[in-house]
Amino acid sequence: MTRLRLLLAVAGAGTLLAGTPAHAVVRTQPEPTPTGAQAGEARALELLSAASRAARTRVYSGTQYVSTWREDMATSSVAELSHTTAEGFVVRVLPTAGGEVDGTVTPATDLDPRLLHLLAEHYVLTLAGDDTWVGRSVRVVEARHPGDGLVSGRFWIDVTSSLVLRRELFDRAGRLVRSSAFATLEVGPAALDVTSARFASDQLNPAGLDALRHDGWQIPSSLAGDLELFDARMRTHDGQRVLHLSYSDGLSALSLFVQRGRLGAARVPGFTKQKLGRSAVWVRPSSPERVVWGGGGRVFTLLSDAPPDATRAAVTVLPHDKAQRTGVLARIGRGLARLASWLNPFD
Repeated sequence: MTRLRLLLAVAGAGTLLAGTPAHAVVRTQPEPTPTGAQAGEARALELLSAASRAARTRVYSGTQYVSTWREDMATSSVAELSHTTAEGFVVRVLPTAGGEVDGTVTPATDLDPRLLHLLAEHYVLTLAGDDTWVGRSVRVVEARHPGDGLVSGRFWIDVTSSLVLRRELFDRAGRLVRSSAFATLEVGPAALDVTSARFASDQLNPAGLDALRHDGWQIPSSLAGDLELFDARMRTHDGQRVLHLSYSDGLSALSLFVQRGRLGAARVPGFTKQKLGRSAVWVRPSSPERVVWGGGGRVFTLLSDAPPDATRAAVTVLPHDKAQRTGVLARIGRGLARLASWLNPFD
């Protein structure tokens, strides 16, 4: 955490404290004078922090595409979206060439302020130069892996509005796995920041999480190494309690939905049965990727925009058992649209 504390000192404590969990302890004792690289990283973090605020204080609308590449397939979605401080994000995914609407689209502008400290902790942020996008001047920020310096993520930030206009995600081999960007954009004036008013009342605190763990719910504090738990909710779906866990390393996001029950064997349209180790899972390679399986008297539904290797690693460490002849798989398949609507924890 030394580098994170230094960024706090250089960029200003308020830059990251807004996104730090309430139970976290951030030490602000004097640090060595920052180097040029550290100052550049602090400036990159300032740009991302401004982008996070702009996403929730600006009025804007436009058309955005999202493209995802997996080992054996590629998917693309196009959506019309708008944002006002009164309604938040309104996203309408447009039909594909086959007339279908598949997946959800997260606005490229959407930077959860709570994830900025994770981004600064897990990656080295750098200023990668200037560019243009949809006719607007932008500054490019890169997130590099601290071990080998490979680019893990890239952000195009509008100079005038501070909105993120384009973003890319790379896997550990340096391959592009996700790209989202505006094709058209109109930006209105800034307004008051109403982010704090959007937190839902069903958010679980550390004591609530400990109580659920004691009651038999498996709630890992991290998945796939760097994906850390940053949000937990207990919701109701079809009359049953559903635990919604959100994980991130600052770049990728993974939502895990857990409910009591056993997984049925009935086939769900759009899903394929795959082997993962010694267990079977149901997979829909959409955007976000969906994986459903059962284990330990629970049914798990995972929605992830993380690279495929991170998604597989996360699924592997959770409980698995053999599919039953009866269960809740069909109902979960029908309810995926509802689960996907929970992905933004500010709604």
